[in-house]
Amino acid sequence: MCRPNAALVTYGYEFGDDHVNRIVLDMATLPSTHLVIISYDEAEGRIERFIAKCGRPAQISTLIGPNLAGLQPLVDHFLPKPAIDTVTQRQGELLERRGRRIETPAAGPV
Repeated sequence: MCRPNAALVTYGYEFGDDHVNRIVLDMATLPSTHLVIISYDEAEGRIERFIAKCGRPAQISTLIGPNLAGLQPLVDHFLPKPAIDTVTQRQGELLERRGRRIETPAAGPV
């Protein structure tokens, strides 16, 4: 994590473990790093205290609240849509026309 241009996404981490927080704070000393905090709640103020302790709010993005941190809203509104692999899609179409099906590990039957 402590590398230039690194991004760390936390999902449900409540910032209660000092040994983990120290590593994240070390990461934030590099100006090109970014921290994304996704949480259902403020974790009893620990998230706010961590951000204040970090002192680099421009490097932190927060999505806090059940309307933002739920898995379905994340998938629907915040995470990138899956890219269409045109080569695999075309291969599947050709094999299907020939009466064969292939299995791809990521997408299932094609």
